[in-house]
Amino acid sequence: MPKERLRATLSELHDELKTTPAVDAEARRQLQEVSADIDRLLHANEQPAATHVDTLATLATRFERDHPTLAAAIRQVADALSRVGL
Repeated sequence: MPKERLRATLSELHDELKTTPAVDAEARRQLQEVSADIDRLLHANEQPAATHVDTLATLATRFERDHPTLAAAIRQVADALSRVGL
């Protein structure tokens, strides 16, 4: 169940990223890369790495002021990762 919730939360993050304007290219690339990596690991039935939580926390802090909704979506993914044992 926690992995299913993580997949749903990742999907919500992808949707939020698509609708958030003015995200710089490097931050967008990092966020897409980490979320794609997590998604790939989940589909392979492997555990995402703890470093993903750290990367997401850093990105959430980066977006907090200008994109609070995106930052909240990122934090939800990090929380979901924590619930699957990271």
